Amino acid sequence: MYTDVNIPLFDIVLKLLTETVSIGNPVTALLTMENVGGPKAKVDVMINYAIKTQDGEYIRGNTDTIAVTDKNERMLNLNLPGDIKDGVYTFEALVTYTGREAMSTREFEVIDDSQPEKKDGLVSVVLALIIIIVFILFIWGQSYKTRKKHINSRNNNLKHFYN
Repeated sequence: MYTDVNIPLFDIVLKLLTETVSIGNPVTALLTMENVGGPKAKVDVMINYAIKTQDGEYIRGNTDTIAVTDKNERMLNLNLPGDIKDGVYTFEALVTYTGREAMSTREFEVIDDSQPEKKDGLVSVVLALIIIIVFILFIWGQSYKTRKKHINSRNNNLKHFYN
């Protein structure tokens, strides 16, 4: 099958501007469309973009229509739903024009900021251990002073006994 030289041929590039996103915040991508073949005529381009799971399950999406002659860029934003789970997802852009399609996808990570990060938990554990060690050393020091005081008083009592 040969391509029709009277129809533009678009190359699309999708660049994620937010590769790690907190739940409830938007995923932002820059879609660049460039006419790489055919006439430099104005073409109406429909952009369908969506967030999908790694299994292809649709989460959220939107549609825009723009006119492209030679090159055009479009900022795409989709808010993450509040009930989405943390993990890796796909941002997909499908461009449709004059009976042709072009698709680009990128992966991004969703994190749950409402839960403390693991490193915060590690810091808490280390601080707790330091406090426990300091407390044990304090008690040991107090016990040592008490034992030394008893030994000194016993020695003093023995001195009086032998004198």
